[in-house]
Amino acid sequence: MVAAAEIDSNLPLLCLNAVVLDTETTGLDPAKARLIQIGVVQTRNVLDLIRRVRDEGIAVVFISHSMPHVMEVSDRIQVMRRGHRVATFATERTSMEELVGAMTGATDPEAGQNGHEAGVSS
Repeated sequence: MVAAAEIDSNLPLLCLNAVVLDTETTGLDPAKARLIQIGVVQTRNVLDLIRRVRDEGIAVVFISHSMPHVMEVSDRIQVMRRGHRVATFATERTSMEELVGAMTGATDPEAGQNGHEAGVSS
């Protein structure tokens, strides 16, 4: 069973084992927000909550097309293409260009890209 719920950022997170966030910052895009400051503040709040949950040792799966947000809060990035995992990157050892290349198929992650974990197949 999957339940959607709002996480109260003031509550202790001891009861959680993992959190899955699917495109949580999409509707908060400041370029689309009526009031740019509200979109920026809300996005920052979501990213801060992700950091807090992560720092308490809780696994966070953050699904997003906003690569700057993903790179800001992740330790490891799984790249999916056409429903299949094609690569895993250590965030600190990869670049936006490598990620986009893996996402689009323009580069082969198996060809020794920085930060790529071996053994991940498409």
